Amino acid sequence: MAPAPAAADELPLGTGYDPGVHTVSEVLAQADAHPDTVQALYDAEAAGKARSTLLAGLVERGATA
Repeated sequence: MAPAPAAADELPLGTGYDPGVHTVSEVLAQADAHPDTVQALYDAEAAGKARSTLLAGLVERGATA
């Protein structure tokens, strides 16, 4: 039997993860779990809610402003 698919919240950006519907802590945890998505998370947040604390946290994790 195949494993159940992961919830959209657990998937890398581009496969259903929307940072705008999550708390700053949740998005930063997502960035830590999927470091290859840090720039995409930054870009999505900058185009959406643009929360300064989240953007700063993503820059600390390697995103380019």
